[in-house]
Amino acid sequence: MKKLYVLISGFKRACVRKLPPQWAVWQENGKKKKKKKKKKKKKKKKKKKKKKKKKKKKKKKKKKKKKKKKKKKKKKKKKKKKKKKNGKITQCVSTSLLRNGSLSSGVGFGVFLRAVHFCYNLILHN
Repeated sequence: MKKLYVLISGFKRACVRKLPPQWAVWQENGKKKKKKKKKKKKKKKKKKKKKKKKKKKKKKKKKKKKKKKKKKKKKKKKKKKKKKKNGKITQCVSTSLLRNGSLSSGVGFGVFLRAVHFCYNLILHN
């Protein structure tokens, strides 16, 4: 009766853990077969992983250095382009001047500055 009970309980546990039904038979033998198999597999996996990791690390370091140099060059070029655009295209006209109708919406920043200087000079002389 005891052997039957062990087999049935082992099979139930195997179903719950989604293990193969042979697990119930291993329970009688004291799970010795299982432990030996696990240890052998772990040793083999560790050796393979260590070799692969060493090779990958060396390659990654070389790639990172190259990427950093490229990024620095790109950043310098972008900054120069932005400076050129800011001088030509920006349209910073104050809302008060637009509402009064003294400047059109398409006027650049240089024209806006001239208008401000002109008004300032008028106030000084008058």
